[in-house]
Amino acid sequence: MKLPTRLSTEPLVEVICETRFDAASDSAVNLLPGILHEALGPFEHQHRLISLPPQMLAVDAAFAVQPQIRLSQKNLAIQIGARTVSVLYQPPYPGWSDFSAYVQRVFDVVCKQSFITGFNWLSLKYIDLLQIGASPRISWLNAENSLGGRRLDAEPQSMRVEYVEPPWTTVTQIVCPAQRVDSQEDGLLVDVDVIYRRPFDDFRNQYRDVLRELHQRNKAQFFSLLTDETLAKLGPEY
Repeated sequence: MKLPTRLSTEPLVEVICETRFDAASDSAVNLLPGILHEALGPFEHQHRLISLPPQMLAVDAAFAVQPQIRLSQKNLAIQIGARTVSVLYQPPYPGWSDFSAYVQRVFDVVCKQSFITGFNWLSLKYIDLLQIGASPRISWLNAENSLGGRRLDAEPQSMRVEYVEPPWTTVTQIVCPAQRVDSQEDGLLVDVDVIYRRPFDDFRNQYRDVLRELHQRNKAQFFSLLTDETLAKLGPEY
């Protein structure tokens, strides 16, 4: 199946590329903001999202991948936690070539740091909001949801499906209805997150190939969800 290169009606809300790693204590939170400012800045804003003392990392590993610092410049941002760095873009989306090039600039800086001892995760998430009609409904997608024998369509609902093909995991979430932060117009939210879960032997020389595969898998999953009618309304260009 030939996939579109772009959509004239852009449904994108946000795209997020994240890597996770092993590092000494909270060195990433303390050092990476300054290092990234020097290498890629200046950034317009830097603020703390949450403050987590190092002892909390020993209590629950989930705290280690919680973003604590956010660097932002126009519609892009870098988020940093004790064991994670992510790059985010919001509309207007520059396209995959520009986005992936910036991700590589960030990750090339991160992987040079001596306090990082290894990388074990790379993921790519696209969050889209389909607004192609007055009343969002599941039937805009190649998907069905039912309860007690009754098929649900325009009723408020959400679903989450996870496919695991080691080392790849594809998580798809659908929410109906949903809204953008800056709009009152309802839409159908489609969140596709593709994750590579495996320790890297040589992150610096391996992650680009994994990143390309993440993009292909994410794109294929998203377009497989769209009905022909929905795709036509989004204005596919090939």
